[in-house]
Amino acid sequence: MTTTLKALTAVSVLALAGCQSGNPLDTSSGAEKAAALTGECRSALNELYAQAPQAQSIADDAEGILVFPNVVKAGLGIGGETGNGCFLRDGEVAGYYNKSGASFGFQAGAQSRSEVIMFMSEAAVDKLENRAGLEFGADASAAVMDMGAGGTLDTGNIDSEILAFIFGESGLMAAATLEGAKVTELDWRP
Repeated sequence: MTTTLKALTAVSVLALAGCQSGNPLDTSSGAEKAAALTGECRSALNELYAQAPQAQSIADDAEGILVFPNVVKAGLGIGGETGNGCFLRDGEVAGYYNKSGASFGFQAGAQSRSEVIMFMSEAAVDKLENRAGLEFGADASAAVMDMGAGGTLDTGNIDSEILAFIFGESGLMAAATLEGAKVTELDWRP
């Protein structure tokens, strides 16, 4: 029974990843997909600023901002996550990225959420832009910013080179972490 559940979960995770990567019958161009994703990224960033106004002043000091408007995560023992996003420099889209990851261990459920990752130094941006893929936990670590009641932020981790904001969760999944996630650039052009 346990093997069947794990196999079913693996198939579900792969199906979620397939949905996030796009419909194979979708004939829209990369430019059309990029334009739609850009709109979603800007909406997610505005949602973060509305929920936590302090995030706007932190963003003003960031060298770059990576926005994933919809990251889908699911698992039962074996889990996976995926989502596409935009990298913004000086308010303009500088590239498009995919975030994906797999996990093993005690986990159950499915969740959709938005993530905004702020790169606070050029060295942190270099980790993203000058590698074949940035893996959180191996290549970089990010401080996940806790949003309290009324959108107040716990600024205890503000000295970190990479700050992550996770919000808009729907569904139920334990733990909000970036550990083990890999970010790779998509070949769409802004």
